[in-house]
Amino acid sequence: MLSGYRRAMRYSRAWAGNPIPLREDEITVAAGPRSVPATLFVPARPRGPLPGWVVLHGLTRPGRAHPSLLRFCRALAS
Repeated sequence: MLSGYRRAMRYSRAWAGNPIPLREDEITVAAGPRSVPATLFVPARPRGPLPGWVVLHGLTRPGRAHPSLLRFCRALAS
């Protein structure tokens, strides 16, 4: 239970604007015959195995560069 609390606090702190150091890598993901651009967010100093999340941006003009989406992804990766 304590580890869940720590994760929630780390997410809340990151969402409030104090994220832990992250690595952001621009990658491509194979989607049939074509490649789709994506951004991979990883803690700079991961502590063991990490879960994976796929976040889809939906239909917005800035797409995956939407500031609120980036904030959410950075907080989630924290």
